Amino acid sequence: MLEIKIGASTNYSDIIAAGGSFISGGYVGTIDTNYFNPLINRSAWSGNSGGFANTTVILPASAAGQSVQLRWRCGTDNGNGSSVAGCALIPVAITSRVCCANSAPLLPAQLNQTMAESALLLVTNTVTSLGVPANPVNYALLSAPANATIDANGIISWTPSEAQGPSTNLFITAATNSGAPSLYSTNSFTVVVTEVNSAPVLPATTNYTIAELTLLTVTNTASDADLPANTLSYTLSVTSADGEVTNASISPGGVITWTPSEAQGPSTNTFMTVVTDDGSPPLSATNTFTVEVYEVNTAPVLPALTNLTIAKLTPLTVTNTATDSDLPANTLAYTLSVTSADGPVTNASISANGVITWTPSAEQGPSTNVFTTVVTDFNPLAVNAQNLSATNAFMVVVAASSVTPAPVIESITISSGIATITWSSATNHTYRLQYKDALDSTNWQDLPPDVTATTSTASSTNVIDNTALRFYRVMALP
Repeated sequence: MLEIKIGASTNYSDIIAAGGSFISGGYVGTIDTNYFNPLINRSAWSGNSGGFANTTVILPASAAGQSVQLRWRCGTDNGNGSSVAGCALIPVAITSRVCCANSAPLLPAQLNQTMAESALLLVTNTVTSLGVPANPVNYALLSAPANATIDANGIISWTPSEAQGPSTNLFITAATNSGAPSLYSTNSFTVVVTEVNSAPVLPATTNYTIAELTLLTVTNTASDADLPANTLSYTLSVTSADGEVTNASISPGGVITWTPSEAQGPSTNTFMTVVTDDGSPPLSATNTFTVEVYEVNTAPVLPALTNLTIAKLTPLTVTNTATDSDLPANTLAYTLSVTSADGPVTNASISANGVITWTPSAEQGPSTNVFTTVVTDFNPLAVNAQNLSATNAFMVVVAASSVTPAPVIESITISSGIATITWSSATNHTYRLQYKDALDSTNWQDLPPDVTATTSTASSTNVIDNTALRFYRVMALP
């Protein structure tokens, strides 16, 4: 009997049972059950053919396009009176392959598509007909973006990247069968990818603690995945408990700079950055962080003072008030130390505002006295020293001579429009005459030259012409 195995099957089947048929030289009967033949009840060739026989068979339709294997089975029994039996085969030829004619697979018509970048495209492009016979099909993309794929079932998948939008993309698919000869078909469609604006992203930032009057620099540059690259613009808003902070800034590149002033420490400040792109529509991102500014105590500053010379019993007043740049304003405390060759001078004092007063006694002249002032601030909010000091010093020389008596105007005489003013004086002392034309005026005018007395009186003249009223005074110069 003749058996066939088709394609990937692992079993042989009788040619007739598999769907084939004989054109000529077919089976001659059914094997009898009485003679212990292993092929009982099977249709087969039996008996003595008297030589070689020719058989023509049509293969099953299911063999179309498939590989096939043929085998002949021979069974013997005790009905031939001999213990030896057998059969012989000559080479087999398969001709007229009408059953195996091949036609191309058919791909479906596809519509063009429009999609957004970064979205997933799935297109079922499976063949609608495998052809005749129904051979296996292999799929390939002849034209497509580099990152597009097609699987064994003809499913196309693609996720266009940011760089692939906007763009127009041609997809050409080829479906090729495994017939002999192999045939293929193609179809095509286009995919338009539209640009989708992505919001910029600001970095995560930490909070900061800095000293007042110290430069803060924070790089707060945003990133934006869009291609072509968007233009980014930044705005910065800074607030504290006292309201808006106006002296901080952000550059076009997103770099924040700020130097808190003396008045801005101590404080807690919230920095909020908004970055906006120029996409369609424009999109924004925001981040915030806080900056704690702590107070730093700055030492007070005393003025530079010159040395002085005064007469004994003459009151001395020196304004030695310090300045302090700290805000809130610090409390200042002054101490004064005065020494001479004779030891500490105890009758000088300094006020709470730094004003020094002293009237040297008759016994304190002549002498040289060193005045040393120490001013100390108190800043309870400072993270450094809460107390800082400054010191200055100057000398006061008390002259040996006694105090010169104040001049007294003794007479004023007028002759030919010229007034002569006479006053009491001290020998070798210099005086200056001044005048004003209205009693309530505060502007005294000098009448040069100054006069140095040679006797107990001194005088000077003044042209008054037709002046109706004039007032005079005399100053004793040091």
